[in-house]
Amino acid sequence: MKCLIVDDEPLSLDILEKYIRDIPGLELAGRCLDAFAAMEKLKILI
Repeated sequence: MKCLIVDDEPLSLDILEKYIRDIPGLELAGRCLDAFAAMEKLKILI
């Protein structure tokens, strides 16, 4: 399952990325600081 992290706190992004990398079956598709960046990333991923 691909995961996209969206959060405006860099520390939270780092923690969530570590959790995703530690869980088998999850793949980090990207990190975004806001919803606008996430929408642009989703356009590429889908």
